[in-house]
Amino acid sequence: MGSALPAPPKRLLEKVAGRAVLVIGDPCLDEYRYGPVGAIAREAPVACLDEKERVYASGQATNVAVNAAALGGKVAVIGALGDDSAGERLMGLLRESGVEFAGVVSDRRPTTDRLKLVATAPDSQHVFHSYREDRSPLDPEERERLLDAARERLPGSDAVVVSDYSNGAVFEAMIDLVRGSDRPWAGDTR
Repeated sequence: MGSALPAPPKRLLEKVAGRAVLVIGDPCLDEYRYGPVGAIAREAPVACLDEKERVYASGQATNVAVNAAALGGKVAVIGALGDDSAGERLMGLLRESGVEFAGVVSDRRPTTDRLKLVATAPDSQHVFHSYREDRSPLDPEERERLLDAARERLPGSDAVVVSDYSNGAVFEAMIDLVRGSDRPWAGDTR
């Protein structure tokens, strides 16, 4: 008789190793600045972070992709980046993680990036976030290029993850394409 209990995490994680995982969604560059709060600003009652460390990381859909690659998956991510320094930095992080970027680089919109200030003392508290993102729809040509990339990679994928943050890479035709494939998929992992 079978068990109703889920498989142990180790067995589930082992199933990712060597599998082709396609991530479709909104890429983001996260920038974290860490340090203790050293004072209160003279101009306003806000904390002054004494920055000690700056870290860049893949966020949103690219975080999902990097995590799947860290588990041993062969990962490609489809989304839209801007033709800017944040996009270049994010592409570098993806390459370092072994993730293929198979999306579009747009010259009409910026790469989504998020700045997060974290006070390390006394308790690692986030004190400020600043987001730069464009939530307007991608233009029809960019959408078609994303669909073409998905059509090309879906047949060779063992699984698909759709990670939508409402920045344009996930739209009705893309969802229909994923749903119509015979690939197992998970959506809205946020």
